[in-house]
Amino acid sequence: MESGRSPKLTRQTMAILSILMENQEPVAGSELAKLTKLASGTLYPILIRLEEAKWVDSTWEENAGEPGAKPRRRLYRITGIGVQAARKEAKAWKPLLERFA
Repeated sequence: MESGRSPKLTRQTMAILSILMENQEPVAGSELAKLTKLASGTLYPILIRLEEAKWVDSTWEENAGEPGAKPRRRLYRITGIGVQAARKEAKAWKPLLERFA
């Protein structure tokens, strides 16, 4: 996927984005899996697509080399571009979802 291109927005993708928008601090992939109840084979490809689109960025947790430290985790946070895009998409979905109410 070329950089900046909009990812496919599914219910699962919107769930991930909403969790990231609710959190000020970066969220570990394992925590996202727990909160969304998504399998790693679903979650991580979505995160990769979101990162390629610049909607999400990630960093490795800083604890390397510390004695007794847990394995490093990948931490994800939504970007400004991601917040704007998610809000725009949520507005587009709202009229469609209201038809089912």
